[in-house]
Amino acid sequence: MIKRKVVVLLTILLMIGGYAASIKCLETCGIKLRFNKSTSLPHKVFFGCKPEGNFTKGDYVMFVHPQVTLPVAKRVTGVATDVVSVDHGHVYINDDDCGALLKTSCSGREYTPIEEGKIPDGYVFVSGDHPKSFDSRYLEFGLVPENCIEEMLWPVL
Repeated sequence: MIKRKVVVLLTILLMIGGYAASIKCLETCGIKLRFNKSTSLPHKVFFGCKPEGNFTKGDYVMFVHPQVTLPVAKRVTGVATDVVSVDHGHVYINDDDCGALLKTSCSGREYTPIEEGKIPDGYVFVSGDHPKSFDSRYLEFGLVPENCIEEMLWPVL
């Protein structure tokens, strides 16, 4: 909770022009400024720090994925014991629509829908907001082990 308050304060400082002071404070608190170049999320700038515990739906996280060369930023949309289902070309978490499934990527690579069932302990389902996001809707991406999450992210811009 303290880190969230620090993030809010630093965001305000950045917005009013205290950039140099904000960066110094960020470094002291162990918070990093992260930039998102992907279109999978609408936010381009985040504060990031080491995770402190359980993840909840709506959290933004950064992790390294074996299918992607750079660190990945996504939003947690499913946690342990949530139920994943696939129906009529859409993936659902506890009956909440997580988006339509694509058959292939932009480069022509075939996608396989994620398997249905409960999300096991120690894993999260992550999504991007862009409809063509490569995320946990696909077996090739899969669920993300919580121990692979390197940072919690808070959107700034």
